[in-house]
Amino acid sequence: MTIVRNRSKNLIRREALREMEQVPPGARSRAPTPERVAEDAQLREMLEGALSQLSEVQRQIVLLHDLEGWKHREIAERLELPSGTVRSHLHFARKALRKALKAIPEMSDMLERVQ
Repeated sequence: MTIVRNRSKNLIRREALREMEQVPPGARSRAPTPERVAEDAQLREMLEGALSQLSEVQRQIVLLHDLEGWKHREIAERLELPSGTVRSHLHFARKALRKALKAIPEMSDMLERVQ
C-alpha cells in the first residue's frame, strides 16, 4: 500500500510540474542578446576612445562625477582643486566628449535619442 501511495504522489508532483503556463509568443528574454552584447562592446570602445582625448584631470573629474557619483566638493578635495575649477573642467570635458562622439555616425543618432 505504501508503494502505491508514494507512486501516486510522485505522479501528481510530476504532472503538476508539467502544467506550466505557455510563454507568450512576443515575450523577450531578460538575458542580453548577442547583438546587444556586441553593441555594448562597440559603445564602450567609442567612449574609451573619446575619454582618451581628454586631459588626465578632465578624465578623472568626468569619471568621478558621472560614473562614481561624487559631488563637486568631494572631487575638489580629492584633486586639491577649487570647486569652481572642477565644475569648469567637467563642463569643458562633457563638451569635448559630446563633440568627439557626434563625429561618429552611430553615436550621433544615439545622442539625439538621449537628448
